[in-house]
Amino acid sequence: MKDGRAMKAIIRNAFFKWNAGQKQQQHREHWEVVVVVVVVVVVVVVAVVAAAAPFVVVLVAIVVEVIVKVILIITTGLLVVIIVVAAAAVVIELIVVVVDDVVVVVLVVVVVVA
Repeated sequence: MKDGRAMKAIIRNAFFKWNAGQKQQQHREHWEVVVVVVVVVVVVVVAVVAAAAPFVVVLVAIVVEVIVKVILIITTGLLVVIIVVAAAAVVIELIVVVVDDVVVVVLVVVVVVA
């Protein structure tokens, strides 16, 4: 009788540990989704700001990079931080290059029209 209860307790404890691990994994996946959504929103905001005022892009990019680093360090591992920040930096640089080209084209058009 005691052996049966001990075995049930062992199985129950193993299940609770496994269940807790599953919940922790789901929680981690939830935060990864939140981080991806935040990064996408930030990149879109940076693109909109870049289109509106190119000189603000550098300041916004620095602030965004710091915020993304802090969020990612809190929620995920360092490797993911490095990958996502590098990707965000590339996207921001592309936005800056495109905006600079657009500003130059607009200035040339304005000069030609004037």
